[in-house]
Amino acid sequence: MNKQQVRLATQAETEIRKYQDDLVSWFKHICNIELRAPQILWMDEVLSNQFYLLIAPPRFGKTFLIEMVCLYEAATTPFEEGRTWAPKESQAMDSLRYQLNAIKNSEILWNYLNWDSGKRMFSSTRYEFINRSNWHIHGILGEFEGVNCTIIRGEEFDDLSIERFENRVIPRGGAKNRNGKPTRIRLTGTIQEAKGNIYTYDMNDTCAIATKFPVELGIALGFYDEQIIELARENLTEEEYRRIYQLEYTSGRNFIWEEKLERCQWLAKEKQWEGVPFLPGERYNPVGRVYCGFDCGHSGTSSTASYYSIQIYEIIGEMALWLYGMNWEPTTDPVTLIGDMVDLWYYYRIEGGYGDALKADLIAQMNDALYNARLIRTDRVKFPENSPSNWNHWDFAPQWNTGRAKWIWAGILKNRIERARLLIPRFDAKDDRPIARNCRLMCSRLLNVREEPTENHQYAKLEYINPKLGDDDFDATCMCMGVVNDRLGANVALGLLGTSGKASKMGGLREKAIASEIRTDNRQGFNW
Repeated sequence: MNKQQVRLATQAETEIRKYQDDLVSWFKHICNIELRAPQILWMDEVLSNQFYLLIAPPRFGKTFLIEMVCLYEAATTPFEEGRTWAPKESQAMDSLRYQLNAIKNSEILWNYLNWDSGKRMFSSTRYEFINRSNWHIHGILGEFEGVNCTIIRGEEFDDLSIERFENRVIPRGGAKNRNGKPTRIRLTGTIQEAKGNIYTYDMNDTCAIATKFPVELGIALGFYDEQIIELARENLTEEEYRRIYQLEYTSGRNFIWEEKLERCQWLAKEKQWEGVPFLPGERYNPVGRVYCGFDCGHSGTSSTASYYSIQIYEIIGEMALWLYGMNWEPTTDPVTLIGDMVDLWYYYRIEGGYGDALKADLIAQMNDALYNARLIRTDRVKFPENSPSNWNHWDFAPQWNTGRAKWIWAGILKNRIERARLLIPRFDAKDDRPIARNCRLMCSRLLNVREEPTENHQYAKLEYINPKLGDDDFDATCMCMGVVNDRLGANVALGLLGTSGKASKMGGLREKAIASEIRTDNRQGFNW
């Protein structure tokens, strides 16, 4: 550092010390940030507890608050070594960005940065002050041997691997700290699982839990746009909304059990499966065989009109891997639908699929377009009549997704999920890519279906719970499981079908009654 830099750093340190015992004044003076009442309360809680978990609805300011406390401690206490872990390094980078932006916007903190080889020690992944306090970021699956911490930050805590966090991350804070302060652990997140990491730590007496502010209080305090929150509610199941926005530990008991679906998502996370983004014009090279389900629903312009939905899965042995899903407005031009279907079929190398017979004429046109593009083998001219007797000869076959057939295909889907034979990616709520948005929406729709008894009691009727959320992706996924079962074969344990620990609502329908309708031959494949 030259003399000018030393002089500025000394002046900056004087200003940093001026209000260090008054957080509100400190942030106003140093960062030009005016803290709100909940933030002041949380800051006091953070600084009073060594092990702290902050739970709040999305966009409530929890990450910003914790990062500001960490910045305050790094600036006022020498030799702090802060480290942030998140499910991905990019998420940890987003978290650290709050500190970095505050530093850039503060002339005092900017001049307090340390220098190395003529450059400020400041980048998108790290920074260091003159007092040798510094901060770095890591992805939970990365390598970080040799890292030492005085402050451990866990971001998006419900999405972290708890085994890796406890076995690999927490030991990073085990050494005696040079500045004499104890190692502090700060965790933040929304409740993504009924009984996940946050639930476990919330029930642990050794962890201090932040004062909880549900979304209703956030609306009253002016933190939220009430219309946006209402829109979020429409796109979530009731259990998801109560958990994420009202901070309740709920566990849905609908046709698809949430805890079973989460298990499939965690398995996908362990295997680092994140689907396959759609790249028009290119081609995906599958390991297994690819099939799709296409739901048409009822067209219209109302808020509850069904969307067109396609869900695409790759089958490898007993495992079904979700590749991609896509929705279209119910008023979409059929020419657009046909063109998009050809592009999807080309990119993912789809071998076959079922589509809702409600739009059998549209599916017939799609078959013609796919054959003309040399993407399917069967020329529909050989089976020209658009009737159920010919449909099964088509590569992309219309099927009535109602009643008994829907229940059977839904049972296959449920069975796969309960046996963890379905890999569905788990995307962070902040991930705004089309594949992430589509996958989160599909998972919500899988959970938005319940059973209702029918008059003959032979099988249950499956209906959506939230009409604005609908069940289009559920139906498309069921049809995909149906075509996989019919054309490829599936190992279905029918005795596992049910919706609770009690007797199934499905009534007196026995396995033998439907065994003839479901192929259960084993198929050898990759060992997952």
